[in-house]
Amino acid sequence: MTDLDRFSLILLRGGKMNKKMLVKFFFRVAVFTALTLGFCFLMEALVAPRIRNSNVYVAATIEKENRLAELPSPRLVFVGGSNLAFGLDSKKISDSLNIPVVNMGLYAGLGVAFGPNEVKEQLRKGDKVVLSIEYGLTRKGDSKMYAQLIDVNPKAARFLDNSFGDRLKLMDINWQRCVSSLFFAALRSPDEAIYRRDGFSKEGDLLAHLDQPDPKNKTNKGKILYRDYSDEINALNDFVAYAKNKGADVYYTYPTYMASEYHLNKEVIVQYDAQFQKQLTCPIINTPESFVFPDTDYFDNVYHLNRAGRAKRTQVMINILRDKVLSPK
Repeated sequence: MTDLDRFSLILLRGGKMNKKMLVKFFFRVAVFTALTLGFCFLMEALVAPRIRNSNVYVAATIEKENRLAELPSPRLVFVGGSNLAFGLDSKKISDSLNIPVVNMGLYAGLGVAFGPNEVKEQLRKGDKVVLSIEYGLTRKGDSKMYAQLIDVNPKAARFLDNSFGDRLKLMDINWQRCVSSLFFAALRSPDEAIYRRDGFSKEGDLLAHLDQPDPKNKTNKGKILYRDYSDEINALNDFVAYAKNKGADVYYTYPTYMASEYHLNKEVIVQYDAQFQKQLTCPIINTPESFVFPDTDYFDNVYHLNRAGRAKRTQVMINILRDKVLSPK
């Protein structure tokens, strides 16, 4: 019988432990905890650097954050998920509207709060921020993607909307990644031809997919179930207030969305639109239909535009921005 078994048995029987047994039990718990944490830190310090792939997709946050910090204001800053990364020609937008552009859009799996948290410290007077969030995202993102992110870009940890307990969980996930990578480091996903750090332009647009053939089967999201989005909208409103205090203006655009999926989910999207119109405190400068294009304009899923779709969305975006964001008031 282990000390833990004895401790549990005593508690169940309502008995008392003598001081020596109690000290011994907690000493062993402390030793086990120290060894576990030590192993995690050892994996991070010695193993992770040897198997780390610094060219993973989320590592693009490094260049995006650097550009945002270095580019003088006023600037046009896009914040959101991969619908922006895959779906804009930022150089054309910049040239057409005569304003420098930073496309911070990356990945929906990082959650609603990550993008605003990532940019808010660098906002300055005169900046124009355009939010574009994919439908149905949660405030927090995917833990495994968080672990990969902070592995390649440690300073991004402060942008995560996580508790202390969540961060301990990320440490655990990361050392598990290290262990598995020891055995599978030689394996590379075919997606890495597209989803890679060096596949982005200096403005922050993903270019790696533009000359690739569209996959035969696109990943469809299917039916969206409506839920109350108040928590996520509150996170966006906090960002809007913060930006306003720094002299920056924030606007919201609905994302691009594949036509077949839009029609499948139109009823739910109308409900989302009604809630956003009622609760969001920044101007909404388009409609859900604005960036809905034929399925043939999408690359590998319902939010990722190919070259032709990207050109269409960019031109529509330029017209919207010229009329509703950059026109004299």
